[in-house]
Amino acid sequence: MLPRTPPTGRLSLSSLGWAKWAPVQLTAIVAHGIGGAGLILGNKGRLAAQPEARTNTVVKLTITLVAAGASLYSGLLGAKMGENAGEGTEGVTEPSPDASAALKAAQTKQRAL
Repeated sequence: MLPRTPPTGRLSLSSLGWAKWAPVQLTAIVAHGIGGAGLILGNKGRLAAQPEARTNTVVKLTITLVAAGASLYSGLLGAKMGENAGEGTEGVTEPSPDASAALKAAQTKQRAL
């Protein structure tokens, strides 16, 4: 069994892992956006003629934008948490009682996402 990471290292370790993953995630979001734009442009005649297709496209686009926004906001919160990683935490999204207000706020929002 591996030893437990001490409270002061949990957030640092998590932040390091997510920082390494962030470029992959951003690339995936951009690729998805480019592909979606290509589909919309490729189907512009169909979208002009079929109101149901337009509605479907608007719904899908809205869901995609919300998901991309949540991912990007989560990354910003993670960066803010990483800046305060030295404070120690109960868990990655569970602040310790003596954590700063900035860290507590970021962890609470991150847990909700």
